[in-house]
Amino acid sequence: IAALHRVQDQLSRRILLAQALALVFSTQVAKQGLGPHLDALGRNPDYRPTIRVYLTEGKGADILAVKVPDDPLPARHLSNLSTITQSLGLAPRVELHDLIRTMHTPGRAVTLPVVAPRSLPNGNTTLTVTGIGLFSRDTLVGVLRPPASSGYMWLAAHIGNRIMPVSGHGLATAVDLLVVSSGSRLQARWEGARVRSLEARVHADVRIMAVHGPELRPDKQHLDQVKAVAEDHICREVEQAIRRAQALQSDPFGFGERVHARMSRVDWQKLNWERAFRRMPVRVTATVRIRSGGMMLRPLQSRIRP
Repeated sequence: IAALHRVQDQLSRRILLAQALALVFSTQVAKQGLGPHLDALGRNPDYRPTIRVYLTEGKGADILAVKVPDDPLPARHLSNLSTITQSLGLAPRVELHDLIRTMHTPGRAVTLPVVAPRSLPNGNTTLTVTGIGLFSRDTLVGVLRPPASSGYMWLAAHIGNRIMPVSGHGLATAVDLLVVSSGSRLQARWEGARVRSLEARVHADVRIMAVHGPELRPDKQHLDQVKAVAEDHICREVEQAIRRAQALQSDPFGFGERVHARMSRVDWQKLNWERAFRRMPVRVTATVRIRSGGMMLRPLQSRIRP
């Protein structure tokens, strides 16, 4: 902010910050704490509260230097990218007002998408999301990479229009499922005034999009097998995300919010939720509903007369 003021002092015209579309922080700055920066940005009326916020493991100049052929403005490309990656369940879309509100919400840690330049085979460069940054208060403590980042998105209920390939575990053929919608429910199990365990339930509505290999028979037995493998796939992704977050003592899922709602302020301060969350057992369950089994067609060659 001070650097921006120094630049403004050298210009005869005012810098219009209301047109800004993206804020990009380096991970080095985030590890030192975003609190002072967000306080200054939140108090500055020139910045729109809907401006989207990102992290980069390099320098912000590297992001601005990317020239996307379809969109000459990197910030606009970033804005579109965040919308797409959220719908695909890769990373959350975070706006400035959401970031500030979450940072002051007891029991919930901040997350930010991590972006980086990526070279394409044709020689062009684009921007891609590489993970989700996890915070403890205002300090970056680590990054969730796939598939753990997808596990976080299942609990954040941000997955829709995502292709989920499932295979193995006795499934005769690999199947591509389209996630139509998803949701989650978090609970804390109490014994008296103490939290004993946590529970995360995920539900998803899917459609079968493609079957790779021998033809899948659309009977109940085979559809139940696909359903079981998909539920196991979701549980493994969610468990990876929770284990990683617990190791970093960061709760981006909101378990702490539910615990905080039932505790007094004094008891909450004594609890030290970040440390308690690290040792807390978490049970994960998933329920998948196959809304459409797809249309089973004979291969084209079998329909050609000799």
